[in-house]
Amino acid sequence: MQINGQTSVVGIIGDPVKHSCSPQMHNAAFNHLNLNMVYIPFHVRPESLGETINGMKALGLVGLNVTVPHKIEVMKYLDEISPAASVIGAVNTIHVKDNRLIGDNTDGFGFVRALIEDEGITIAGKSVVILGSGGSTRAIGYALLKNGVNRLVFCNRTASKAEELAKELLEKMAKTQDVFVAGMGLINSMTEITQADILINTTSVGMKPADPLLIDPSWIRKGQVVCDIIYSPPQTLLLQEAEKRGARVVNGLGMLVHQGALSFEIWTGRSAPVEIMRKAIG
Repeated sequence: MQINGQTSVVGIIGDPVKHSCSPQMHNAAFNHLNLNMVYIPFHVRPESLGETINGMKALGLVGLNVTVPHKIEVMKYLDEISPAASVIGAVNTIHVKDNRLIGDNTDGFGFVRALIEDEGITIAGKSVVILGSGGSTRAIGYALLKNGVNRLVFCNRTASKAEELAKELLEKMAKTQDVFVAGMGLINSMTEITQADILINTTSVGMKPADPLLIDPSWIRKGQVVCDIIYSPPQTLLLQEAEKRGARVVNGLGMLVHQGALSFEIWTGRSAPVEIMRKAIG
């Protein structure tokens, strides 16, 4: 890569940001396609967020990825929010177009694209249970509904949070087709989890070796698809237990790659070299 006066700049902002795999993933893609672009990590503290976003136009940045803790707060500084980001209530990708800052969210669609394209898993008509109630839960739930799931249940330790999320998604999306969406507590979720086609963990539980299981592993059945959006470690305790019971397991690496690929496509208008990006962080 040769940086010169015509190099377009994109990057990622977060606090912290040094752990991000995105720079090597995107720079590998730019190199592969011979694009004169560079991806840079920017450590931005919360008190400097407004100045950073307002400076994007002045600096001529093409776009930014946004990670914690800025995904919600950043929305107030943007000129336009995509329908997906509006419903999800968070932005992870900013694109400068016609001197306007446009916010989008590729997290949920990155997850779904990983299931469909990498794993060959059908989404439409399926029943899905999601563990958690945070931003990733909301993004994935939205993307699943847009891709035609038939039954979607959010399960959280605090049942009221899951119930609120289910109600809000239904209201914001103005769903009219025959789809069941509900929220419940983890302790009441055995029947839903046992019967679900797909089970997804969107919490951070599983990142540490000492983390306990959120559910009784006996609830998992053979033939289910069990996903964990955690990619480090590559196989959490949940996935280990699911595999023992004959479930098909999927970790979060595909979601990481595909949410990045979707951001890449927003910025460049080109199809992302997904396998090059995956290899760069694999």
